[in-house]
Amino acid sequence: MKKINRNVLEADYRARAGWALPIRAAIARNPVLATRDKQWRNANISDLAFAIETRLSYLPRIVVFLDDNLDGLRRELSPALIRMHLSRKAQGANVRGRLAGA
Repeated sequence: MKKINRNVLEADYRARAGWALPIRAAIARNPVLATRDKQWRNANISDLAFAIETRLSYLPRIVVFLDDNLDGLRRELSPALIRMHLSRKAQGANVRGRLAGA
C-alpha cells in the first residue's frame, strides 16, 4: 500500500472473481454506454460492482469454513447418538399423545 496524502490511501487490490472488470471495459468501448456511465458514476454503481466482486471473492473461504464446521459436527454426532436423540423425541411424542388423549 502506498500512502498518497493524509486523506487518501491507495491499496493494491487484485480481484479474484474478475467479472466486474470485463463489464467495465465493455462499457468503456461502447460510446452510448460510456456516456451513460458518466452519469452512473455519480450514483456509485462502479463502487457497488467492486463491492460485490470483493464479497464474491470471500465465498470460497466461507464454504471452507462451513465445511470444516459441518465435519466437526458430523464427527461429534455419531449415528448411534443421533438414533438415541430421535428415539427420545419419538418417546416424548408418544407420552404427549397419551396425555392429550386422557
